[in-house]
Formats: sequence, C-alpha cells, structure tokens
Amino acid sequence: MITLFVLCAVITAAYGRDHTIVGAKEFRVGATNNVVLNFHGYDGTATVEVHLQTLPRRIYSFADIPATRVDVRWPYQFSILVSREDLVEPNNGDDMYVELHVNVEQSSENFRETIPVLLNFTTGYIFVTTDRPTYRSAVLTSGFY
Repeated sequence: MITLFVLCAVITAAYGRDHTIVGAKEFRVGATNNVVLNFHGYDGTATVEVHLQTLPRRIYSFADIPATRVDVRWPYQFSILVSREDLVEPNNGDDMYVELHVNVEQSSENFRETIPVLLNFTTGYIFVTTDRPTYRSAVLTSGFY
C-alpha cells in the first residue's frame, strides 16, 4: 500500500513567516486521520480552529476541532475522525471530496487555509503471513511481520 502525502506550503512575505500543513491526500471514513501544522518564524501562541466542509455547495461543516491555543514554536498535530453519519448528503460509498479548513489567529497575523481532501469509503485489509500454507481454526501458527 502506498501512502501519498500532500504538502500545502504557504509563504508569507511579511515578517519572514510561513507555515506548512502536512497530511494524507485522502481521509479514510471511519478511521483517524492525522494532520500536522508547522509554523516557521512565529513566536508565542496562536489559536487554531479546524473543520471539514462538504463540496460543492459548502453548506455543511463537520469533524470540528474547537479553537485550541497552541505554542507556535512546535508543530501542532491534530486528528480528524470522519464517520458516515457526518455526511448529510447521500453517498453510495463512492469517493467524494471535502474541504479541510484551518484557521489560525495570532496577535500579529492571521491566516486561513482551505485544502481539498478526498474521502475514501473503502475498508482496510490486513494481510497475515504464517508458517502454514493453509490456516485451520484451533491450530497454532506463528506470524511473520
């Protein structure tokens, strides 16, 4: 399985500050999805607020992370869990896009990023390799990683 990452880099010319948002290109529905926000050239603290919004009409927000005060000297990692119940528009399991909204407020500068993210409804698979060619219940096996 190949995991692809998207890097949204925004460079702010004023004050020599910039930030990056790093996360998966697609979020799995029903699984925890991690995103990291990095600050460069900032001091002090900032308030970060995150939510997802439906596309194309942008009328419904979900998976909200309430406003959180963070120390901008360190990366801020947050997790987003999307469930099928979050999606108000009917979906037959086909992949769909949503927007990730990241709002940051700091005393000297505020910014807002909007990033399209694919929602993937497929379930994951676990492949196990054992010391036996055929597994039968109640038979001990040794697993390999």
